Amino acid sequence: TFVGLVALRDAPTPSAADALGVLARRGVTVKVLTGDHPGTAARVCEDLGLRTDTVGGGDGIVTAELVDAL
Repeated sequence: TFVGLVALRDAPTPSAADALGVLARRGVTVKVLTGDHPGTAARVCEDLGLRTDTVGGGDGIVTAELVDAL
């Protein structure tokens, strides 16, 4: 299983959404790990075309509090 890591600082580059689209078309599931506020993370994900419609589980945003509760 391929595991990749992308580190972002400030706004994502214009080509980031295209690169993530290529990965999605190839069947890669993208997960975002960040120390940012969940609202900030959601905004960046929206800008990149990533799903943000579920929060706290599934493919959505998992907060530190939820991880601590596991």
